[in-house]
Amino acid sequence: MQETPKRPRGRPPLRSDEETMRLILEVATRIFLAQGFGGTSMEAVAQAAGVSKKTIYRFVDTKEHLLEAVIDARSEALRSPIGHDAGPDAEGMAQALRQFLQELARLVLSEETVALNRLVYAESIRFPEMAQAFYQAGPVRNAEALAAWLETQRRHGVLRFGDALAMARMLVSMTVAEPLRAATLGVAPLPTAAENDHRVDEAVEIFLHGCMVQR
Repeated sequence: MQETPKRPRGRPPLRSDEETMRLILEVATRIFLAQGFGGTSMEAVAQAAGVSKKTIYRFVDTKEHLLEAVIDARSEALRSPIGHDAGPDAEGMAQALRQFLQELARLVLSEETVALNRLVYAESIRFPEMAQAFYQAGPVRNAEALAAWLETQRRHGVLRFGDALAMARMLVSMTVAEPLRAATLGVAPLPTAAENDHRVDEAVEIFLHGCMVQR
């Protein structure tokens, strides 16, 4: 007869706040996508994550802020490539911009992001605060990060343009807007990685042709 393994004595090891928040966000993402925003409760997320509601409220104080944290966590990794300051090096600038837009396409043109977009669009009238949280954590912060980087390159004398934020939004739109809309509506499949890379190359070429300072 095989003996049942004995549980180690004492309390189980405590998770760090970072690990706990990561677990909460993973569970919240699954429940949001499965149940919708209206059908998701903080109690359900807490139960599925194996934590108390009090623990969740240590990190976020509303369901809207929980959704915002879900989107922000997905977007955070995207902002690191654009944090690289290439200085007055035009080639390095173009490479950093291309990397950022490639990561943007990988993140936004994914099954999970399409599902989140469908969720937000379907429930935005009933839950405008949810739509605002989604928009702020994803599109707004990504465009602001890119705009700040573009402004730095302008100060280096590498680029010339008018409004940095408007330019950032145009670049983001060229990269992901149409494929994301088509996939969200279910009228076209998501593009392949090769198709994404080709569209990024075209967007960067168009941008640099219009904004690069000629030497």
